[in-house]
Amino acid sequence: MAECSLREAIHYARTSHQSPEARRGEAPVLYMNGWDVFEALPHLWHPDIDKLPSSTNPLTVTEYTRVHKSFGIPMSDDAINKRAASLCKLFIGPVGAITRIHQDNHEAHAWLCNIRGRKLYVLCRPSDSSKVAPPRSLSKAHGTCYSGRLDPLDPASREKAEENGLEIFATVLEPGQTIIAPDGWWHYAVSLTPTITLMNNFWDETNLDGIHDMLYLQFAKALDASKTSDHHAPHARHHSPINPLDPHVLYVAAHKPFVYIRESPAISSPMIGILRTGKTLLFGASQDGWIRTAQPYDKGRYGWALEDGAPLKLGRLLVPVSELISQRSS
Repeated sequence: MAECSLREAIHYARTSHQSPEARRGEAPVLYMNGWDVFEALPHLWHPDIDKLPSSTNPLTVTEYTRVHKSFGIPMSDDAINKRAASLCKLFIGPVGAITRIHQDNHEAHAWLCNIRGRKLYVLCRPSDSSKVAPPRSLSKAHGTCYSGRLDPLDPASREKAEENGLEIFATVLEPGQTIIAPDGWWHYAVSLTPTITLMNNFWDETNLDGIHDMLYLQFAKALDASKTSDHHAPHARHHSPINPLDPHVLYVAAHKPFVYIRESPAISSPMIGILRTGKTLLFGASQDGWIRTAQPYDKGRYGWALEDGAPLKLGRLLVPVSELISQRSS
């Protein structure tokens, strides 16, 4: 990792391939990868950047607003718009800069527009995931993407994948052209010339669950930080057993890596207990009742399963236990 000014990054991208070390293949290739340009410089944002109907920025703003309300976290419309615009990222790279083959997390679609330069893109179908990458595991699903093991520029890697039936799609993007990588599609890129690329993750009605996943994880961090004091100094009344027959006073909040159990949907309401990966962190959560332990389900990507198998999805932040009992019985 290197720190530099934007001017220095652009100069490097334009000229680094001309150095004697680069010509001999001995120079490292540095890449400005995924800069939140519109979060850092919001005055540069323009609505024309996001013109896809019924998706991207309008939908993201709507969901940000709704989730903020569900968490009880105040946030201005301007701040929400800026947060949504931050999903648009800038990539500046020299000749040979590579984005390894990957899927974007949170079920996101992505469009990538070449502002300057030429870039080779390679894509593979979601149904060919087993030929591109090892099985997804919880420890590898962090960040904004999930990387595969296929190297399209390595003949041996490519030939082995094709022998196993992998179909590879490739195209060269010219300046001003845009490519869309739909949800789940593996994509890889390499700069053929110095490039500036704008990328935007977006959601529509086909992948709305993914934006909930992303937003709940973001807000969970803020909630965890604000509730640090609740992890300590438990009150005696919290030690009472959880009673599944009294669902009107018991609510759960589920998000990685915690499952919170509260007396009401309000964020300010007292916590009865906290679970993490099946281990009780805070008083009372494993006493009696049917909420005893929680484990990752669906490979840990979307939420937790209770001891009896009832699911707690990330997209259902505050769910009355009566509803969970109903789900469990159905």
